[in-house]
Amino acid sequence: MTDKETRPEECTACGGRLVDYDDYVLKHSVRRAVAGGVVAAVICGIWAPLFFIVRLIAGGAIGDVGGSILAVLLLKKIIAGVIIGILIGAAMGIGRNDISMLLSAIIGSLGGFFIAAADAMPLLSDAAHRIDVVLVSIIAGILCVLTVWIAEGYVKNRFGEWVGPPPSRGNPDASGG
Repeated sequence: MTDKETRPEECTACGGRLVDYDDYVLKHSVRRAVAGGVVAAVICGIWAPLFFIVRLIAGGAIGDVGGSILAVLLLKKIIAGVIIGILIGAAMGIGRNDISMLLSAIIGSLGGFFIAAADAMPLLSDAAHRIDVVLVSIIAGILCVLTVWIAEGYVKNRFGEWVGPPPSRGNPDASGG
């Protein structure tokens, strides 16, 4: 008998150390949230002001905003994007792929209003502007899902060793039958 056959509960990913399952799940989730939050905050900090500018240009309101006011608005949108990215990182830590995608779509749909809103082109809920509200919600939700997808890939490739393998019960080396 080999050493693997005598101790099948040993995990090869952690160097043979046995770790309590609940402790490992918590550590893995926190590390995934931290790494994913940093990556998502950077990505959202980039797309949020771009999304805002595109909305102003498409709505024809870019000329209604002065240069210094636009700079302050862009800074606010970057901060809103970073906050949304941190929330997306928390969603990545809470859930796995499908759940984190759903949570990020919800976060993006709600957070999109903070990114898109401006005095020059406010989001109005009356009948003439409902399509604007719906489009902001849908587009921001899609951008946040793409952010999670990109962030998960980056975290897996760049921080995969630090985050560790996904938690699993049982022996990962054993073949199921």
